[in-house]
Amino acid sequence: MTRRRGPGRPVEQGNQLAVRHGAHASTLVSERAEALLSELRQQYPWLEGVDAPALDVLVAAKCRHDLLADYISDVIDGTRPAYPRKGFPGTGVEAVPDRVWQQLSREARTVLDASSKLGFTPTERAQLLRDVGVARHYGADRIAALVERGRQVREAGA
Repeated sequence: MTRRRGPGRPVEQGNQLAVRHGAHASTLVSERAEALLSELRQQYPWLEGVDAPALDVLVAAKCRHDLLADYISDVIDGTRPAYPRKGFPGTGVEAVPDRVWQQLSREARTVLDASSKLGFTPTERAQLLRDVGVARHYGADRIAALVERGRQVREAGA
């Protein structure tokens, strides 16, 4: 299916001519995300039982981060021209807009936050395993009983 873009200019569906870095193109991100998700699940089998929304956030943020990092690297190397801006060069560090650097930083923070919540760092993995062990030991009934006992103690002391 073709759409008209501007007067008399047909554009094919899926046209990628206007894509700069692709971090905001849902099709590019989702294609990479599927591949990354399957790779992560092969490398880390314990991901099957983790929080799916946190994993989705991690995978999408990592893909956006990689797309932005590739774009910045290509512009700096001169293999891809930056979007033309008056008073700025077409390639090099100065050619990369500040907002792209900010987006890269935001995505990196999101990746780190989601990674720690999923237990990718050794410290966070140990914390998750400890929490799971505590939850198994006490169980939902024991925790509810402890909460009730704490409430009774607070009320008796007041």
